[in-house]
Amino acid sequence: MSFVPKIERTQEDIEKTLKGLLEKSEPRISSLPYTAKDLGIIEYSDRYMINGVRIDGQLRTIYLTKEPLRNGLESDISTWQTHFIPLEAQQFPQDRWQIPTLPNITQLIIGLYNLREIFNEEGQKNALDSLTKSMKGEFLTSTVYDAPMHNIIHKRLMNEERVLVHNQSIEQKKEILLGADPELFFEAASWLTNQDSPIKISMEQVNKTLLSQQLSNEANTSSLTYGIHKIQDVKGNLVAKNIDLWFRDINRSSKALGINIMEYAP
Repeated sequence: MSFVPKIERTQEDIEKTLKGLLEKSEPRISSLPYTAKDLGIIEYSDRYMINGVRIDGQLRTIYLTKEPLRNGLESDISTWQTHFIPLEAQQFPQDRWQIPTLPNITQLIIGLYNLREIFNEEGQKNALDSLTKSMKGEFLTSTVYDAPMHNIIHKRLMNEERVLVHNQSIEQKKEILLGADPELFFEAASWLTNQDSPIKISMEQVNKTLLSQQLSNEANTSSLTYGIHKIQDVKGNLVAKNIDLWFRDINRSSKALGINIMEYAP
């Protein structure tokens, strides 16, 4: 048996070793809160941190999962809120994931639009491209349009908000549903989705018409979903991308991205 003499290590040696290990490790978020520094998007292995987005009039830092919650599980909004989100909180209490309301998503998109000059930088443009790819598909929000009862409901887990829209015009309903100026949202959505499209087209008028038609329907209770999809020509070539809002049956099962909104602390 050989004897290896013990080498005394100073505190400085230990700190250098730890620093080297941290620099080599993958930048994965494992606990909250995190320090928000620069405006824009910071991309981690499992989520995005978006700094400096205005939500309900306040600057916020938003965390958005890169992949749907519960490994892409599909369920209706009621089951998500009463079972799977509490289960998520129990298993990953540091993450505090919620199902976003529709205004959370529309204000996030407008916030990115307001920061658009930042995304001229290569690193930020790549992060924005990655974020838009994560939103490809269809995802559930916690916003419900209860047409028979004339309610727009943002079913936050701990703070449900109901807005009576019985005497509101279609345009007023749009603004309440989106939580933002509809014109600004469609402008921001067009910017976000058509950046890398070979042909610059706008789907604003189509979306506005469909949204008006859905809000005129007073027979159904619908959950709201959102997502980015590709618009192709008859030959299958990409023409543009578009953000769609869908009114789905309240019991329809859908995937959900997780969101966590915190105070912006530069």
